[in-house]
Amino acid sequence: MSDAVIGLLLTIGIGLLWSFVGVYYKLMANWKLNPYNVGIITGLIGILLTLTFVTKTGKFITGDVALPSWGYALFVLFAGFANTGGCYILQRSMLYGKSGVTWAIGQCALIVPFFAITIIFSEPWDMLKLAGTAAIVAGMITIAARNSQKQQNDAPKPRYGLQLAVVSFAVLGLAQSMTSATSFMTYTDPGICRPFIAGIGGILATITGKIYLKDKGFYFPKKLFWVVLLLAMQAVIVQAMQFFALDRLKACGMNGVFFPIAIGLCIAGYSVWSVVFFKEKSSRLFFGGVAVILGGIACFCIANF
Repeated sequence: MSDAVIGLLLTIGIGLLWSFVGVYYKLMANWKLNPYNVGIITGLIGILLTLTFVTKTGKFITGDVALPSWGYALFVLFAGFANTGGCYILQRSMLYGKSGVTWAIGQCALIVPFFAITIIFSEPWDMLKLAGTAAIVAGMITIAARNSQKQQNDAPKPRYGLQLAVVSFAVLGLAQSMTSATSFMTYTDPGICRPFIAGIGGILATITGKIYLKDKGFYFPKKLFWVVLLLAMQAVIVQAMQFFALDRLKACGMNGVFFPIAIGLCIAGYSVWSVVFFKEKSSRLFFGGVAVILGGIACFCIANF
């Protein structure tokens, strides 16, 4: 198969796997688990799994694979830190404002890597790619509008939600652009070290958030260990697939469409899961938003064939 086909299939698979993260966190919210404690445990398990099953640590030790430079490692580390940190900021913004609005603003960060890769690395683009990105953003806003309608009677009064949402937009946009940019660097990552380094950045962001918010104590029920293990395994698989997909898409001039497709499909997928598994009410806005997102993804696929 061509790089384009492999890259798009991996991206679609990643989007579907990401959609299950929303299901995990919905369950954890129902169980009233601390997200930072869950994040620390998940991160530690993920780093161990990555080091054991993903990276070619033996070849690093024997010298068969060259280690990345400190500059490259710090670049990937910060990308992982910013991505996890941006997600926590977005989560906080949804607590302090109307969740549908703040969520839509934060998730619209997917447009940043699309334009950043196009402008900085001169990746080719056309009207279909632009239309696809616009359709995905429009679909997300439509779904967010449906969520805002659902919560209009009991939503907390907006305080710092909008400001935090804008910050999350900037941080997530930067993180996604940096993650995409690793495929354009001279170091080609033969030892598959990016998932490991990004994972360390993610757990550092989680610990930083816990300290900053003075979230004291550490409690985690042992009976839920297997749920967290599944979440960690999912994260490791997605991290490895993500960089492989970005590299394949870069080879055919489509690196910039990775995040719009993956995040768009993640949002559409979770919206469906919320109706199927959590029995949330659907509406015309819901079906319309999902349809528009899928239409946007179709535009990307058509643009390459």
